[in-house]
Amino acid sequence: CLIDDRSLFTDEVLWTNEHLHTLQTLLERSDVRTFDDAWRTQLRGADDAMYALLVEVLYMYYLFPQSSAVRYETKKRKLLDVAQAGGIARPTDEQLQPLQAGLAATGTFYNAAKYDEVRYIVQFALSLKYLTSEQREAVLASPWEGLKRLLVEARQTIQKHVQMEHILAHLLAPTYYACIASSAHKTQIIEAFKHVLKHREDDIDRQLYDLRQELAAQMEHVDFY
Repeated sequence: CLIDDRSLFTDEVLWTNEHLHTLQTLLERSDVRTFDDAWRTQLRGADDAMYALLVEVLYMYYLFPQSSAVRYETKKRKLLDVAQAGGIARPTDEQLQPLQAGLAATGTFYNAAKYDEVRYIVQFALSLKYLTSEQREAVLASPWEGLKRLLVEARQTIQKHVQMEHILAHLLAPTYYACIASSAHKTQIIEAFKHVLKHREDDIDRQLYDLRQELAAQMEHVDFY
């Protein structure tokens, strides 16, 4: 979906620059308290593509949180609510299966800041859509330069510090970016293990990568939680 614009669930062309811009505009017109109330108001009268795109954006939002943070039943219900409101095809149980376990904890603020987390996904995708398909592939294949630059630019554009920046980094480049959604946790880990690092990079994610490499040489499995 990020490279060739196609839907996560069908062959439909969905993740286009035009569709993302439209969804971004709709989501910015909010004077409703919660995200779940807001999208019902903001998407009223929108075409099917907007509902389908929001279902898939929310799918990305719910991929990371483990079941102790957000139950699978809740994740499924939130996506099906959007599909039902738009009168579009519902994702199948097989398509939703990756949401069941999740990857790691996100904390209560992730749910409270859902509006900004979703806006970040849309903005990051838009940043990629300004590029050609070949350029998109090159960016996603360059974790420390291209990908990092777009992640930071998306944060600066929405002017919010969100966990989704760390989540997308891990989802798109799991070998390089740790499975950690909290910038505070990343800092705490580096402080706790700073004696292990032979040198200190300026970037916290590079520091964590180097730390995991050092620890992997000493133990079979590295898990900071």
